[in-house]
Amino acid sequence: MASYLAENRAHNMYSVADPRKGKPARTGYRVLRESSQYSLLEIALLTGRKHQIRVHLADRGHPVAGDKKYGGKQKGIKRLALHAASLTIAHPHSKEEMTFTADIPIYFESLMKESQDKGRTQAAKGGIAMGDTGKKDKGKREQQKKAKLSPKEKRQLKREKKK
Repeated sequence: MASYLAENRAHNMYSVADPRKGKPARTGYRVLRESSQYSLLEIALLTGRKHQIRVHLADRGHPVAGDKKYGGKQKGIKRLALHAASLTIAHPHSKEEMTFTADIPIYFESLMKESQDKGRTQAAKGGIAMGDTGKKDKGKREQQKKAKLSPKEKRQLKREKKK
């Protein structure tokens, strides 16, 4: 995905066609898994602009799940479903390259599971975003309501993930 991103006075980012009015932004992505309601994506930031992933996905009609700013309100979504699976930086003093990784949040797994998953999650190297697939589930978003897990269900899901 590519566009030019500009910022308005309210500090909201948006895409523009004119390169003189925005900064170039490029985002790569790969679908890791799909369900009836969401897609789990591996994101590669080819540039690093403010809200780049959120704007690019929203521009294509598939905003990040839980994105109130660029995607509208969604019932049952408690947080922005955007996660850095890995981050590589240069140490400020030694300049040694350091990489930090984090597993996909259990919450993302529960959203996919409750949304009738069709495949298995693959290991991701970049950022993770859960975008709306645009598919309507009989006009309702019942899967989002089911995404709320009890502490017991969360522990069980965590145990299953470790296997």
